[in-house]
Amino acid sequence: MLYNYTRLVTERERKYALPYHPQPGIGPSSDEIYAFTHALAQGGDEVVMRFIGDGMEPEDAVADVREFDRVVVSGGDGTVSNVLDQMRGCGVPTLVFPSGTACLFFNNIGNAPEAAALAKACRDGRTVKVDMGELFWLDENGNEKRHGFIIIAGSGFDAEIMMKAAPTKNDIGEIAYFLSALATPNPTVAHFTIEHDGIVEELDGICCMAGNTSVIQNDINLFPNCRMDDGMVDIVVIEPCARCSCSPR
Repeated sequence: MLYNYTRLVTERERKYALPYHPQPGIGPSSDEIYAFTHALAQGGDEVVMRFIGDGMEPEDAVADVREFDRVVVSGGDGTVSNVLDQMRGCGVPTLVFPSGTACLFFNNIGNAPEAAALAKACRDGRTVKVDMGELFWLDENGNEKRHGFIIIAGSGFDAEIMMKAAPTKNDIGEIAYFLSALATPNPTVAHFTIEHDGIVEELDGICCMAGNTSVIQNDINLFPNCRMDDGMVDIVVIEPCARCSCSPR
């Protein structure tokens, strides 16, 4: 199913924007994205591909997004999140073509991954709205910063895993996250103050995550009751396990 926003168009020649972030060695091959493009466009349609990187940022790729009938975002979760953040509130139906390491947002949506099936979904134009979370923080100079997220925003151990996996994930895929976790056997325990639903909770844990989707890497259902269209994010704090010593027998 297509997701994101509400505007549909009548049957006529359409104009498609395709922001694309090529990532060698992972996700669908370039042949698949072009096969998708071929299946998508019909007589008279126009497909405009824009390659993110080498001087083109996500905000540049979708600066004129309202001039298009559909947007197809191809890339990993970082690219998808950044592009959709720039498109928030624009009203243009958007499809994700998965071409990243984990493709969590795509997997949580549940679309069929085949190029022809995605092209048909894009043309059919069935849409559903999804939520986007927002993070606000102060930098070292006291200036307020903002960033939107569509999957999960994490701090502590979760953020450390993502950071350590970044240099190798394009080469070895999802196993990079496991190796990153194994390389941090003693994560730091932090104190979290969480205000929600009119109450304040004080918790100690190795990480705090705010989730907009339920399933993370390797089909782990971290937020079982989480929905992307309920107007809420789910929060989890992972507490450290108590250590026990065992004597040999």
